[in-house]
Amino acid sequence: MQKANPHQPARGFHLRFSSAQPDTLLALVCAGCLAAAPALGWTQTAKPTPTSPNTATRKLPSDSAIEQFVKEALAKQLGWKPEQVTGQASLKDSLGADSLDIVEFIMMLEEQFELKIPDAACGQLLTVDDSIAYIKGRVHKMRTGAGS
Repeated sequence: MQKANPHQPARGFHLRFSSAQPDTLLALVCAGCLAAAPALGWTQTAKPTPTSPNTATRKLPSDSAIEQFVKEALAKQLGWKPEQVTGQASLKDSLGADSLDIVEFIMMLEEQFELKIPDAACGQLLTVDDSIAYIKGRVHKMRTGAGS
């Protein structure tokens, strides 16, 4: 059994704090050391974090629903009409998304479809069709139980 690191919270735990110092929390997290948390009145409470969504209790979206969500989300975020967001459109060149827009779009996808998109995959989502195909592939894997 591996010895616990006293400077990091146990896996699957969340911090709850009752302090008016959120910037201090950010500094502690960024430094990777939560040893000072108790001194600030913060406590660790057990709250298990699932490693993958339970696909048995939720309905997975259809391919057409995925396509519709991706196009509508991009249209709304970038100020286009949904019919103007075509599959071949480049997120940056055709739709005018900057890096912050793309990060926000990826976060929307992660939240909507309850998945984590790795950084390596983010760099491959260059067009609307790339984004749709990626999400469809991940959802198909969830349906077959091959991963989340």
